[in-house]
Amino acid sequence: MAEPKAYEPEKLTSGVTWKWKKTISDYPASEWTLTYYLRKDGATATSFSAAADGDTHLVTVAAATTAGYAAGVYDIIGVVVKAAEKYVVFDGIFEVLTNPATAGAYDPRTHARRVLDLIEAAMEAVRLRLRPILMTAFAFILGVLPLVFATGPGANARHSIGTTVLGGMIASTFLSLLIVPVIYIVVEFVRERVFGADGGEPPSGEPSSETAA
Repeated sequence: MAEPKAYEPEKLTSGVTWKWKKTISDYPASEWTLTYYLRKDGATATSFSAAADGDTHLVTVAAATTAGYAAGVYDIIGVVVKAAEKYVVFDGIFEVLTNPATAGAYDPRTHARRVLDLIEAAMEAVRLRLRPILMTAFAFILGVLPLVFATGPGANARHSIGTTVLGGMIASTFLSLLIVPVIYIVVEFVRERVFGADGGEPPSGEPSSETAA
């Protein structure tokens, strides 16, 4: 049997037993109960308490419990309690990894991080395509200007064609640079909320709230 770590781990795998120990000299396990609270995306997801091993707090979370934890980054807070007294003794973050034996690849980024990355990607795409799109649009616009400012016999017909084509090119340039990236971000955002980050289950399931003794 592996020796429990003497500190809160930074990464844990779902579907396996979690075990670590923590010694808090001011709050011995013989007098205080240590409980960890996990939060994901700002909401309390679960909690589990440590058992006393002398004056050391021994944390053991069963594999059946951890299997219900969604992969991602969690805030973790350690609270000690004795009667009416309660104190926060630990505050940090850790990452839950998908068990490779039961699941495929996953995206460890938070939903907010994925949305920001999506926006940054769309802005970068616009920046890269701005010059060639504008060069093409301006070349086309300059080519139809003679029709817009046509004079002489048949000027009305040429003027109508030139104005229509010019307006369409200006509108399409505006749409391709500003509106299309926004629509793409909205569609991807909706797709993720409905089908999940990897096209699987929606990201609405939260870890179970079972407490491990």
